[in-house]
Amino acid sequence: MTMPRAMQALILVTAMLSLSAFCIADDSFVFLSFSLVAAALSGVLSQGARPRRLPTLVAHSIIASLVAAAAVSAFLAGRPPDVGQVGFLCGTALVIKLFARHRAADERHVLALGSILLLVAALDGTDVLAGLPLVLGSLLMPVCAAAAWVQSSTERAAAAHAARIPSGALPVAFEPTVGTSPMRSWTGFAIASVIVTAICGVLVFLGFPRQGLEGETWSRTRAGGFSLRVSLASDERIEDSRTEVMTVRWIGPDDVAIEHSEPLHLRGAVFDRYDPISQSWQVPQQPRREYVEGDGAAFVPFVDSGIDARFQVYRQVVQMRGLATNQVFSVLAPISIQAASGMSVALDQSTMLLSSASSRIGEFDRYAVAVKPYASDRDMTLLSGGFVEPGPLPTFPVAGVQPLALELWEQWKPRGRMVPDLEEAARRPAARWERNRAVATALESALLSGDYRYTTDLGSIVRRRGEDPIVNFLASSRQGHCQYFASALCAMCQSMGVDARVVAGFIALEYDAAQLQYIVRSSNAHAWVEVRTGDAQWTTFDGTPPTTLEALQAEQRSWADGLRWLWDPLNFAWTRHVVSFDVQAQAELADRMASTREALSRPVRAVREALDAVRQRLVETFSGLVGSLWLVSIGMVLAASIVVVVLLRGRRRRTAPLLGPGASPRERELTRHYLDALRIARRLGALRRPGMTPFDVAAALAVRSPEAAMHLRSVVEGFYAVRFGGRPATAERCSAAARSLMALRRTRTL
Repeated sequence: MTMPRAMQALILVTAMLSLSAFCIADDSFVFLSFSLVAAALSGVLSQGARPRRLPTLVAHSIIASLVAAAAVSAFLAGRPPDVGQVGFLCGTALVIKLFARHRAADERHVLALGSILLLVAALDGTDVLAGLPLVLGSLLMPVCAAAAWVQSSTERAAAAHAARIPSGALPVAFEPTVGTSPMRSWTGFAIASVIVTAICGVLVFLGFPRQGLEGETWSRTRAGGFSLRVSLASDERIEDSRTEVMTVRWIGPDDVAIEHSEPLHLRGAVFDRYDPISQSWQVPQQPRREYVEGDGAAFVPFVDSGIDARFQVYRQVVQMRGLATNQVFSVLAPISIQAASGMSVALDQSTMLLSSASSRIGEFDRYAVAVKPYASDRDMTLLSGGFVEPGPLPTFPVAGVQPLALELWEQWKPRGRMVPDLEEAARRPAARWERNRAVATALESALLSGDYRYTTDLGSIVRRRGEDPIVNFLASSRQGHCQYFASALCAMCQSMGVDARVVAGFIALEYDAAQLQYIVRSSNAHAWVEVRTGDAQWTTFDGTPPTTLEALQAEQRSWADGLRWLWDPLNFAWTRHVVSFDVQAQAELADRMASTREALSRPVRAVREALDAVRQRLVETFSGLVGSLWLVSIGMVLAASIVVVVLLRGRRRRTAPLLGPGASPRERELTRHYLDALRIARRLGALRRPGMTPFDVAAALAVRSPEAAMHLRSVVEGFYAVRFGGRPATAERCSAAARSLMALRRTRTL
């Protein structure tokens, strides 16, 4: 392959890597398939004697039309395009430019668009599958830039060559340098560029880490996975990802791993206030955190005393596999934790949420939590840090929710028993908790009645301008995913004066009986409601139909699930060590490097001490006159040896281009005689100008010394007979050349 084609192929491969990185980061696998096929097709059509390329004017017109359409769409939507839309536009333009590569400028356009796609992938992607093409494309980008520069220089040289041809003369084609040697040099340059780029990238990555985000993971908020936000403003389809997030071993009070009687609700975030402007739920404003330190194999309690850990205590052993986060997922209510020594855990006493006290993402990859799923109000009071005074009855900021809630309450309220009203609930806490439980149970039954349908595709839902999504869910569409069910249940409860909050996390449904553990996947991200049913007690209510969740779980199972045990840990390691590398991780790395440097310095000091001892012994040995003479003698021998080695290597370097690496010793000896003869002729005044053969030099030397010219011609004829005539380099031939060379040295010029 010639250099121009090799460079074009390298740029094409880099463009395909850029497309792959963006599409995988954005989960645009349909666009990935079409773009890669189109890119490969452009490489096939552009080769051959008659390449087929798109005219530059047509390509630029199509790209300009796409940019104009995107601008009009953003103007009508009233917001600028997001990162994904920018990447999609650049990817489409890149594919079009691949079909219109005529000049070096087109190659530069391709590289510029590819660089934008790599930047979008770096901002948008967290999976290792997107990281692989991102890293490879970033390493190859400098090499491609150099290739585009070489192609541009070739075009300028060809233009200059054409300008120097006289008018009316026959055109002479411009041929750039090709062959084995340029390709070898270019390959070496490419490898060196990749190595230098990798080193610079690692230094920048380690020296300039990301700045931490308050409470958020590095990953983009995805609809199909756990997030620290519950927003109803988006109508995107939820991704049913089968990525294995964690495994949970549920150990009963008798120390045996079992399957629980109901799905495990693993809590990760709590929201108690709804913002109708952003159409999202907000976290509590005043968390009360209690910190404990991990103690290796022992369980560290969150409360020093008062909680009886002998009865109805379960243990959940969590192994994180595909999600790096600061959250510690646990069933309500956690009473103690087992974590590695030095790991600090924070318990929010107002919400019973566990999290890492460090900003380091993914620090807890394995932990165990002791929980009491049926904790008494007394235990919850101790965990909450004491008695919590009931606040005023809650309200909901969207007025259209309360009439809908009252309508469902009239249909589903319990018959045959009295439920305390709002006035009694405001006066007496016990009546308040009783009413909370009754209202939440009735509204939960209404959502589970079958009148509301679970769906992950919100694109078909019609929403009027200004209509709140919760009102739309309850009154019009009656379909949505778990966040809509939880939001509707919590909103109706709060509108009727019931203390309620939305909880986000994971629901464990899939139990592996062979491994005695739950497998929690990204599609198991879930939202539900907790209602206050005691002074410090909260009860779980889930309005999402459980049969629907179990049916979806069964439908999504495939043969690929058996291979995720290999891929998901790799993705978790990538997220933990690369995506979440921040300032604290940089400090920890510096500490480890300092300890490693200290460990390596001990053998270095030992070697230094040994060298000092040897130096002291040499000083003692070579002290005095005799020692100085010995030292001078050794130095002279070493200097003479170095000079001899340099002369021999120089002579061999001069003879190698004339004979090649496989020459025999006699052939090299004959070549040395030939070069020495030409050097003596130059000293005698016969200069070898460009275009002159050694015989021309001998003819020029004959004017000054016919005898010297005869000896020079004899040496040249002997060398030519071996080099070009195929004669063997015999001892007689070498001796004759040596005699002629000796005679040439003795001659004098006129």
